[in-house]
Amino acid sequence: MFRSWLNWISAFLLFAGGAQSKPEGSVAEDLWYQGVVAYTRALAQSGKGEWLDALEHYQIAADRMAYVNGKYPEFQKEIVEFRLEALRNDAARTYNEICALDHDAADAYFGLLEQLAAGERQASLQDWEASVRTLLIVQRDLLGLRLGRPEFFPNTLRYQLRRCELQLQSSEGRLGATKEGRARLMALQKEIEDQDLMNPILPDRPEIAMSPALFP
Repeated sequence: MFRSWLNWISAFLLFAGGAQSKPEGSVAEDLWYQGVVAYTRALAQSGKGEWLDALEHYQIAADRMAYVNGKYPEFQKEIVEFRLEALRNDAARTYNEICALDHDAADAYFGLLEQLAAGERQASLQDWEASVRTLLIVQRDLLGLRLGRPEFFPNTLRYQLRRCELQLQSSEGRLGATKEGRARLMALQKEIEDQDLMNPILPDRPEIAMSPALFP
């Protein structure tokens, strides 16, 4: 089945390459291609039981495909809608697999991913203090989740923790570039450390937050 899906991808991309005019057709085609690649990767990861990684790529694929479906309705609409629906069904099965393993840890993980993305957005807006505060909390809670649930996708947790640490290092460097900023950085670090003494191993997070394109 997976091989037939790959064959379909190749055939469709060849067909779509000549079907659309430039430049709008090329934009839709590029986005669709990104969605197909992400979907293919998600299917492969699901097949290996890499559920967290798979769900992340399902979300990327759904975002791209849903955007094409809404913004470029003339672009192979029936095919796009059919594949988007199939993707959502596959993602729902993956979601169920994750929750079956550990629903509380899944809630925590996806809540932390949302916070991590927020910290990265704050950095992109050069709001270094907000970024540092957010990322210090995410770093603490990712470590807590990793220690509290060592069997819960350890490789993926290590990857997300490294992602957090790299952005935190950059944001701390920017915040600490001035004397005033260094003082603020030290105060933030102490604040989070003090909170950590009272923080449970598994952080309390809201229900899993998914892209509306994936689970509308």
